[in-house]
Amino acid sequence: MIILAAGGTAIKLDVPGELEYAGRGVSYCAVCDGAFFEGETIAVVGGGDAAAEEADFLTRYAEKVYLIHRRGALRSQKIIQERVFRNPKIEMVWDTIVREARGDERGLKTLVLQSTRKADGTYDFGGTGPVRELPATGLFVFIGFEPNTHLLADDHAKHDVAGHFITDDRMETSLPGLYAVGDVRSQLVRQITTAVGDATTAAIAVEKAITELKEQHPEPAAT
Repeated sequence: MIILAAGGTAIKLDVPGELEYAGRGVSYCAVCDGAFFEGETIAVVGGGDAAAEEADFLTRYAEKVYLIHRRGALRSQKIIQERVFRNPKIEMVWDTIVREARGDERGLKTLVLQSTRKADGTYDFGGTGPVRELPATGLFVFIGFEPNTHLLADDHAKHDVAGHFITDDRMETSLPGLYAVGDVRSQLVRQITTAVGDATTAAIAVEKAITELKEQHPEPAAT
């Protein structure tokens, strides 16, 4: 039996400079890298729960956090939005996308931003809006994750439209003996707390399944 806890891979912005400055200002994990930006000015990109929560978390270290979203309203839960809007260290940058990350041999220095909202109120993400620069030594990208379900390309278990495995209440997939937990599983909320809960359920379910198999197929007595 297998418990798959492979997580997901961060979706990239796919803009010039992003990969060049990965590890030198560009990050996809606030918990991993936040402490490296003590007292600095940084930016977070995204509009969902992860972006809003991580922006709030990063104010423990950064002096200033810009939360950049390509539209005019966040997608995150209201209670999370309220924390963001109350935080004096966070400044919202609405209707904006990052077009480029610039820096030098020491790391990231500036972000090139572009407006997405047109005069008629519609959005244009194709790159025709006004451009400006934003000084920032850190860029944290939270625009989504792709589940690492490709590890089981053969005999693929049932999954949702985004590729997450569909499980029952024991975390078992449509492939008997394969259990999925955390970000590889289809669910409403993707947080550390839910992943830990998934893993606890799966571990107990596997232990019970193994016990049942042993009872059904006892080892022959030694002669």
